[in-house]
Amino acid sequence: IELFVDSANKLLLENVFFLVAGKVYKEKQTEFVLSKLSTLQENSYTYLETIQGDEYFNELIQLSDIVFLGYKAFFHGSGILTKAAYFKKTVIATKGHCIGERVDKYKLGITIEEDNIDQCINSIKSLIKNDSQNFNFEFNDYLEIHSIETFNKSMDEFVILLNQK
Repeated sequence: IELFVDSANKLLLENVFFLVAGKVYKEKQTEFVLSKLSTLQENSYTYLETIQGDEYFNELIQLSDIVFLGYKAFFHGSGILTKAAYFKKTVIATKGHCIGERVDKYKLGITIEEDNIDQCINSIKSLIKNDSQNFNFEFNDYLEIHSIETFNKSMDEFVILLNQK
């Protein structure tokens, strides 16, 4: 949140709107997150509750131009990355770890260092300008590998291997 808020506050662009949505689960972080979010400019909306239902969640992704996945020390995957790819939304993610590696491998957006505000601002500006000639997004490749069909095929192959032993 800190990187996002600091970057958003330094971006003085017209026609840019920031949405921050989702529940903060760690009680200790809630106070920090709330105080940080209170500094956001007027061109933002904050909804810090659990997003109920896939339909509503999908609408939020569809309304977005860029999905920010700039997590700090987040070593896991995220369903949000798959949703962003499904709706062909570019992402900004932190380098390394699971999400950043997938964004780089499948060219789903731009990766930045965890605490680099300038990189974050430049990435947002570049994606807002829709500077797509610099990018060769591979949403379909990512979706194919993460599809239910690919999962089922892998499970079938796994069961065959188990039965051979």
